[in-house]
Amino acid sequence: MKEDKIRFMKKGVAFLVIMAMLFTAINAAYMPLVLEKKQVYLSEMQYKDYAAKNENTIKYAFIGDSHAVTAVNPRYVNGSFNFALYAENYIKSYYRLRKVIEKDGVKIDTLVLEIDPHTFSSVFVDRYNLFGDMWYYSEFVSYDEAYEIY
Repeated sequence: MKEDKIRFMKKGVAFLVIMAMLFTAINAAYMPLVLEKKQVYLSEMQYKDYAAKNENTIKYAFIGDSHAVTAVNPRYVNGSFNFALYAENYIKSYYRLRKVIEKDGVKIDTLVLEIDPHTFSSVFVDRYNLFGDMWYYSEFVSYDEAYEIY
C-alpha cells in the first residue's frame, strides 16, 4: 500500500514536470509565432519606433477602427501616425490615447478621430469585445479601471 502511494507520488511529480516543460515550450513558441503577428502588437512597435525618431512629437494622429486603418496612409501626411486598429472601440481608443499622451509624454498637435454610427455601437463594447487584448491594455489600464468599465 505504501509502495503504491510512493509510485503514485513519483508519477504525479513526473507528470507535473512534463506539463511545466510543455507549457514553457508552448509559451516560448507563442510569442514569435502568434503574439508578435497581432495587429495591436505590430502597431505598438511601429509607434515606439516612430516616437523615438520624432522626439515624441506627432503633428497629426489618427485614431479609429478599420475605416481609419485602411483610409489613412501616414506616408502621405508628413509628421503623422495612424493609431487606428481593426474593431477598435472608443473605450480602447481613449485608453490608448491617454497612454500616448500621459505615460509616453508624446505631444500631439492635431488629433483626427473617426466617428461613424458604428463607432458608438454597443457591439464593440460588449463584455466579450471590450478589452480583447488585455495583455496589451494591462500595461496602462489598471484592472480596477477595466473592471469598472466592464
